[in-house]
Amino acid sequence: MKKSNSKSWIGFVIVALAQGVMFRVPYLKNVFYTPMQEAFNLTNTQIGLMMTCYSTTKIITYIPAGMLADRLDGRKALTCAIALLTLLTIWYSTGPSFSTLCIIQILLGLANVLQVTAQVKVIRTFGNQIGQGKAFGAVEFIRGVASLGINFLALGVYAAVQMTDAPMRPVLLVYAATYALCGLGVWFLAPREDTSTKEIKKVNLKDYITVIKMPIVWVFALLTMSAYAVQVVNDYTTPYLKNVMGMSAVLAGTIATVRSYGISLVSGPIFGLYNDKKKSYSRTLIGIFIAQIIIGIAFIIVPCDVSYVTIGVCLIILAAIGIYGFNATQWSLQAEIGIPLELSSTVAGIVCVIGYTPDIFMSLLIGNKLDNQPGAEAYKSVFAYIIVFAVIALATSIIMYRYAKKKAAEKDAAQA
Repeated sequence: MKKSNSKSWIGFVIVALAQGVMFRVPYLKNVFYTPMQEAFNLTNTQIGLMMTCYSTTKIITYIPAGMLADRLDGRKALTCAIALLTLLTIWYSTGPSFSTLCIIQILLGLANVLQVTAQVKVIRTFGNQIGQGKAFGAVEFIRGVASLGINFLALGVYAAVQMTDAPMRPVLLVYAATYALCGLGVWFLAPREDTSTKEIKKVNLKDYITVIKMPIVWVFALLTMSAYAVQVVNDYTTPYLKNVMGMSAVLAGTIATVRSYGISLVSGPIFGLYNDKKKSYSRTLIGIFIAQIIIGIAFIIVPCDVSYVTIGVCLIILAAIGIYGFNATQWSLQAEIGIPLELSSTVAGIVCVIGYTPDIFMSLLIGNKLDNQPGAEAYKSVFAYIIVFAVIALATSIIMYRYAKKKAAEKDAAQA
């Protein structure tokens, strides 16, 4: 690595590390579902409502945040977001009421949305140097390292204090301390944006209208929505392992941590390298969602019995490989379909508005189903959603693939 590029690499790693830990508290249910219920006296439906509050906030603010992120210095935006996360997590640790938890989730959504839209352009810029697939694959790897480390630490803390009166408080304080360290790292080590030697293009209303008029952006959004719905359903494999398959909360949380964060250590870089070699990100997604359909069918066929727990865990891991393969591939599609770099955050804002709507209705829908149906039968119904949304994701991936081929042919013809 050249010395002149070392600061750029350090900044890239710091941003990716921060990205890896920023969603741990808003999505506390992914690893600590049952402990969260017990600590805050929550029903499945209430947890779903909390996620609805969080996600509705994100949906409302993604578009203005995307346009804002194309104007702001990334280092300052990320530092502010992380500082807010730190304060909110400390508030969370005080054991507030359900209504207060909903307010906290709303504010967590505001912090997360600015960070997400800002980072897409930062990573795409870096990807111009090493390849889009490698850049986003590296982010998945670093995020996996950060997430795996912090969640295993949090699980260890919970295991040590789970018999106390407030076992989730130390866990949340661990997350708060991690956020604070990441914020300091971003502020002091992430590179400052140099505006002295070049004119920075500012996104305006005309640019926004241009993006809205691009049909492929809306296909991209539908692809993201269906893929994310598959991911949301897979998050409920944690209570599935504990409540149906008979695992302990700590062991189920450990599997959830490996599924949610450890898998990206392998799948992110592998998919990134593969995508850059094949030069077709959309074709990769076609294979991913064919596999997700097969996995969804297998979840329904396999009996919900402790004797089949090994098969259940294997299906969970295979599903996670595809999910994090999608994450490593998703934003690389912008380059494949010809989205200009200066509009990256604006497009990301629009895609995220549609793409992350499953957080509004899926958690509430699934939580209500789990509260009102017998355990095993409810989970079979829940896993059927994997098939439905994977089919939609497959169809939109095929559309993206055909569009990308058309754009490549037009580019070759123009060059000729």
